[in-house]
Amino acid sequence: KLKGIIKDFDLVLVADFGHGLMSDKIRNLVQEESTFMALNCQTNSNNYGFNVINRKYDRADSFSLDQTEMSLACEKKKFNASSELKRLVQKFSAKYGWLTRGGSETIGISIDEQPCICDSLEKIVTDTVGAGDAFCSIASLAAVKNLPLELSTLMGQISGAIGVRIVGNSEPVRKIKFLKSLEAILKS
Repeated sequence: KLKGIIKDFDLVLVADFGHGLMSDKIRNLVQEESTFMALNCQTNSNNYGFNVINRKYDRADSFSLDQTEMSLACEKKKFNASSELKRLVQKFSAKYGWLTRGGSETIGISIDEQPCICDSLEKIVTDTVGAGDAFCSIASLAAVKNLPLELSTLMGQISGAIGVRIVGNSEPVRKIKFLKSLEAILKS
């Protein structure tokens, strides 16, 4: 029933938490049918080593992953982040790829633009739960609208910075907080 419907959406955001919802059949359908597919394939304590982005997926128009997820994807504990991220962008034929590094930085790679590094915008971290999801959501929206890599990365960073101030992912990143944060950065 999903075949044909998926193409009606400008953006399909796949948040694969490795709990089994994304079966091979559904994964293949989404990859084949999506006009623009943003991917967040997560590693956690329940799926460590079994939900690796480049073992599960063949394509993504944009994707984000964290340090651990990148380490598993390139099968190295120490790696050149830009090189490995570029390799994944090429493998997926992605427009954008992001490596989020928690409280330090996010690296963005695009097939069309120079790589960018955006430092962490929040130094006081309350809870990291959901921050990567917040980053991916906003960065993916920017990517599907063809916004420049630096702006897409900054927008994702703002959303992630707001996310780390929310305990237990108990509320969403609200538009008003996002816009106020963006305004403060633009004024500085």
